[in-house]
Amino acid sequence: MNARLGHLSTWRMGLGLAAAAVMGVISYMVLELGTAVVGTTLVDGGELNSLSVFNAALAFMIFGAPIALVLSLAVGLPIWKFAEARRLRSRRSALILGASTGAVIYLLLIFLPQLYELLAYKSNHNSWQAIPGALPGWFYALLYVMKLAVAGCIGGLTAHWVAFSAVRSAEIH
Repeated sequence: MNARLGHLSTWRMGLGLAAAAVMGVISYMVLELGTAVVGTTLVDGGELNSLSVFNAALAFMIFGAPIALVLSLAVGLPIWKFAEARRLRSRRSALILGASTGAVIYLLLIFLPQLYELLAYKSNHNSWQAIPGALPGWFYALLYVMKLAVAGCIGGLTAHWVAFSAVRSAEIH
């Protein structure tokens, strides 16, 4: 069915990616706060302050939404144009491409600051170094990329729904 749909404009893609950024931030915030709750209460044995959860959620929305919007458009639009050229328009493609976009954003968020640190400070910082009594750094990196991939899947489905809903309704009428 999706292969028969007409041309998808860059405007519709951008609108879909803006909606994907909002849903991506919300889903990532839920995943991040969920792991914080599990980590604080179950692993560390501490208590979670509800005010700190509210402050973290507020910070995600204030700072995370604009960053997610820029990254979603900057990374997601070329990936979507690539998919459009190959007629990858199914929900399954949206899930795969959304997860891929989340993984690319992960690489940008992880490696660009470290590259800056290496170039600016000539540091020999090793983020993969294990801290005694804690989980290894690669585990947190894997957890982080998994959260961004899940947020990307949710964002991909949202972008697909927003972009193609108007195209479908225009072709029906």
